[in-house]
Amino acid sequence: MKKTMTIGSIIFIIMGVLVTLIQVKYRQIGKKEFELFYSTSINSKLKSISAGTGGTKITLVDNRKFVFLPYTDKGVIFDHMAKEGDIIIKKEYSDSLILIKNNEKFIFLFKKL
Repeated sequence: MKKTMTIGSIIFIIMGVLVTLIQVKYRQIGKKEFELFYSTSINSKLKSISAGTGGTKITLVDNRKFVFLPYTDKGVIFDHMAKEGDIIIKKEYSDSLILIKNNEKFIFLFKKL
């Protein structure tokens, strides 16, 4: 009985360490992806967009890919509004981006990591 508890405790500790290491790794990846997005100037049409737990992923017509975390503003959700062919404009190191859709401009802020 005591041996089983010891083995169970060791497995539990190992699993905890693995989960922690995975979280740290994904946090580093997310920070690196954000830094690329944040430091890049964008003026391009949108090729594709998808949202997930890691953020909103966009691909531009020149095949550059970015991941970021846009804030919802007054009920407007970026990945629900933005569609293929819309224009994205963002200055390097800016905390906002402009979405041009049907000749209308929408400004979105995003979370800085």
